[in-house]
This record gives sequence, structure tokens and C-alpha cells, in this order.
Amino acid sequence: MKIVTAVLLSLVLLSAQSPRDQTFNLKNGRLWLSLPDDETRSVFLMGQFDGWNLLRNTEKEIKTAVLVVMGHGGPLTMVELAAMVTKAYAAPENLSLPIGWVVMASLAVQRGEVSGDVAFAALRKFLTGLTSRANGRVIGSEMNPIDLILGFGG
Repeated sequence: MKIVTAVLLSLVLLSAQSPRDQTFNLKNGRLWLSLPDDETRSVFLMGQFDGWNLLRNTEKEIKTAVLVVMGHGGPLTMVELAAMVTKAYAAPENLSLPIGWVVMASLAVQRGEVSGDVAFAALRKFLTGLTSRANGRVIGSEMNPIDLILGFGG
């Protein structure tokens, strides 16, 4: 019953979001922090991972890089991952980062490939590069931070 309530609350919050809750049409830290607790946020993450699994199961070719950045370095629950993401968004300078990016960077931190300070500074610089373009247009493949995150490990 607790999860059903959390899902319903999440749906209400998602429908009431403002444009500030998104970066390039991806949910960001402002939306994340509007969710009431890490248990509810873990339900959001389950949906995100389910979407990634659906993509993986329906695409003919999945890049190995995606599988690497979504891996973790040991047992990890969704509530623990939610706590890691919440910790990243405790720094106001990270609020504009899309949730999926923060999840990937948090997993790199958990794997011991990089410190949180370095990972999130790199993502902010990456985002600034995208948003500072003269024409303001960014195509989907340019918004992919996977190569940046993979660079943390080696």
C-alpha cells in the first residue's frame, strides 16, 4: 500500500511540474527534491531503470558503454541509490542536471571511479557547454554524457 501511495503521489507531482523541473526535456534535481522522500524517489528510479531495460530489450544493438555506466560496484538497493542522488542534489549547483545523468555519475562514484565533486563538476561543465551554444539548439545524441562518465574510470 505504501508503494501505491508513493506512485500516486509521484504521478500528481509529475503532472504539476514546471519547466524549471526539466533540462532539455529531462527531469532534473528540482523535480527530484519535490518528491517527498527517498522511498518515493526510489519508485521514480525503478521506473527509470524499467524504461532503460525496455529500451535494452527492444533495440537491436545496445552499446556496451550503456551497460557499463549503469553497472554498480556491489549490492545496491534503489533506496540507497535514491539517497546517493539526493546527496548530489543537496548542492544547489547540481539542480539543473538531469536525473539520469546524476544516476550515472552516482554509480561511477559508487564504483570508486571518481569522487562526487569531480563527477558533478564535469557534468555541470558538460551542461554549460550544451546550453551556451549561440543557436541554443541541441540534438539528442549531443546530450549523452556517457563518454564523459566512462572517462572517469580510466
